[in-house]
Amino acid sequence: MNQQSKKSLSIVSPSEISPLEISPSEIVRPIFIIEDDPDFAEIYQKHLMRYFPEIPVQVFYNAIEANAAFSELSEEELPSLIILDVLLTGPDGFTLLNELLSYSETSQIPVLLISSLNLSKFSLKAYNVRAILNKETFTPEDFLNKVQDILKSTNNLSSQNDDLAMRGLEGSHA
Repeated sequence: MNQQSKKSLSIVSPSEISPLEISPSEIVRPIFIIEDDPDFAEIYQKHLMRYFPEIPVQVFYNAIEANAAFSELSEEELPSLIILDVLLTGPDGFTLLNELLSYSETSQIPVLLISSLNLSKFSLKAYNVRAILNKETFTPEDFLNKVQDILKSTNNLSSQNDDLAMRGLEGSHA
């Protein structure tokens, strides 16, 4: 992805968008970002922290770091969502997906894949891939809507939350 694409991904407007809320009775599990490009990782993290402020975010810059973290977590500490770049330095995202699939505790964690490869969601369903975003073309609105949809579908956001479009993101383009 070129510098222009990175710059456009970081722009979200309008500034008065209110963050989403999680009901107090829900257990808040973190979102893991696994991305080897520090610029993208920071952009994803900033958007998540702004629109999902109650959800902790952890960033890993390679599959080895992420896998080590998984081995140290209890089942209650596992993430509510993994945002995974497929083309990582070292072991790639598919290697990590295979590792996660091999353990019952981690095999059910929803995954949002981000890649410039042409991938089919259907062929990755066994890995609990809930959505795929094309790294070259997706907008901040696409990213936030997919995250929200996945968290809602797994009951990690309360049903009282409105769609991001209702909170002012509709029509904003990066």
